[in-house]
Amino acid sequence: MADRIASALAQNLDSMPLLAHLEELRKRIILSVVGVVAGFFSCWSFADRIFALMQLPIIQALRHHRPGGRGGVLESN
Repeated sequence: MADRIASALAQNLDSMPLLAHLEELRKRIILSVVGVVAGFFSCWSFADRIFALMQLPIIQALRHHRPGGRGGVLESN
């Protein structure tokens, strides 16, 4: 099994010259950067909603566990 994989890798390395590998790498890097930028700007337009959604659990926990509140640690019996 390992010999088959090694021979397949050797054939692939022989079939593409170094510059072709570099060109493929450049294309993949460019597509990755374009994807990250597109994701950034699409999330940027919803930043307030995303931030509010992320804040919700901590706000609920702080309200529930505030001193003197319902279920608070400092609540006197």
